[in-house]
Amino acid sequence: MALQSECDTNSPKVGVNSSWVNANYSCFADLPTCDPDKPRGECYSVLDPMRDILCTQQCNNARGYCSDGCICEEEDYDAGDPIEPKPVVIDPKKLPHKSTDLTNRVKMTSVTKAGLPDCLWAPGGGCKNTTPFECVDTGSCSALNYFEVASCKLPCVHTSLLKPAPYYALWRPGPMAPPFGDNASVPHYKHTDMRGQLDFVRKTAKGSILMSPMCKSKLNQFVGVTFFSPKYEGKARRLLYSCERVGVCCKATLLPPNVFGAGAPEGSQEFRYRVIALKPAFILSQLKMTQQPVVFLDTDLEFHQYPKLFTPGGWPDGGRDVAIFNYWGNETNITNRKTPNTGSGVVFFNQTYQAKKVLVAWAECMAYHANKQAPDDQVLDLLLVEGEWLKRASFGWLPAAYLRTMPSYYRGVEAVIDHDHGNPPGLDGHSVVHPVLPPIEEWEMVSESTKVKCLAVTESLVDSWCEDQCNMGIASGVASCPVQSCVCDWDGTWPTDDGEGFAGWDLGNLGIGGQRRSAAQARIVKDYVASLL
Repeated sequence: MALQSECDTNSPKVGVNSSWVNANYSCFADLPTCDPDKPRGECYSVLDPMRDILCTQQCNNARGYCSDGCICEEEDYDAGDPIEPKPVVIDPKKLPHKSTDLTNRVKMTSVTKAGLPDCLWAPGGGCKNTTPFECVDTGSCSALNYFEVASCKLPCVHTSLLKPAPYYALWRPGPMAPPFGDNASVPHYKHTDMRGQLDFVRKTAKGSILMSPMCKSKLNQFVGVTFFSPKYEGKARRLLYSCERVGVCCKATLLPPNVFGAGAPEGSQEFRYRVIALKPAFILSQLKMTQQPVVFLDTDLEFHQYPKLFTPGGWPDGGRDVAIFNYWGNETNITNRKTPNTGSGVVFFNQTYQAKKVLVAWAECMAYHANKQAPDDQVLDLLLVEGEWLKRASFGWLPAAYLRTMPSYYRGVEAVIDHDHGNPPGLDGHSVVHPVLPPIEEWEMVSESTKVKCLAVTESLVDSWCEDQCNMGIASGVASCPVQSCVCDWDGTWPTDDGEGFAGWDLGNLGIGGQRRSAAQARIVKDYVASLL
């Protein structure tokens, strides 16, 4: 109940050999709640579903341990786990007065670092929490950002006037899902011409593409992708510049202004709705094309730091199929925490079977007639909760630093990814169409469909080895497919005789080669090697 008396009663007794000697012990607010009998919740065996009960008992036993063969729905917190410090809140009135030295420092920050610089001085008379943006040249403040306003050469923002981001003492990385059991199945939803969406994004992806120079590196462990129309080319290039600064491979695909025909020109609401509806199909196509984990990024974002959570081993308790910003992810209220409210401006999809099935379901729902104008993130929320997809894949909840936005998540957040140079999101307004979960058309059996065909593309490996490695990753729910050595028919779309090679996949970006293959596949590799030359 967060009473000091509870702290006094339950504080460790300091002995001669106590680890608490000279340590400052005190109560913390906003700590997560848990069931004292099951601090880790229900646990599951990755080896045998019959051992689920044993895992639950073993992992929740105070004197027991949780073996590598078990995963649990809730995180366990040890006494040594780091407590997130509360942000330092400085009284704006105690900041120094505006000076030439301070304005020069802001000017230097504006040209050397990403994002909108902070104003380093006390706000003037017209600067309030509702008008935090200042034009340094004139000293005037506004509710609207001066960035990209021709009359203002140097804008900044008074973050001291903004509220701090919501504070949670401990970060919850997100729920892990148990592996699929025997006779497991996943639903497919009623939709209109999802195949047409996939064909559309496949053709578009072969058009005009901007790419950061980092994509030439063979060390890339994921690819950032986005699409943009001509009016947003400046923002797309800014995103790619920031990708290069922090060492990330990013691709920006151009959508021509007339790509949807005369009835939906660039700038119209119809154009916007159709672009939003294409997002999951586009991500799915990029997973197939790159053979790497993919991070979808809204075009108006900007990197400040390298995103470690998108790399293998980046998550503290194991890899995730999907990672997305969840506004309720770290709530201490369990009901809220288990009702995701996501923001799809940044969303990571791994090269796993479960991730692809989430994308397929999301694309089907966006292709349903009632969702043509529905917000894509709200459709995904419905799918995760009412569609029960939270139980079918492992999800990671990205911290606020991975989608820093004005004004809610700006103050006190060291950004990894920032939104549009300090502009608040949703300036065009959200669609008022409520999402609908489409009816289920059929169920796909998982146990048989998880066996995928794979080809080895390095000299020392054989196809059977790739099939064993990649299908093992599907069974365990952990990405273990060596994408630099193998390519797989994840969607079951490879024709038996493919003149374009590997079902038309662009393998040039893999940076791999090899000229060993049976007669039936020799032409595929020959064409692939020729494309590299």
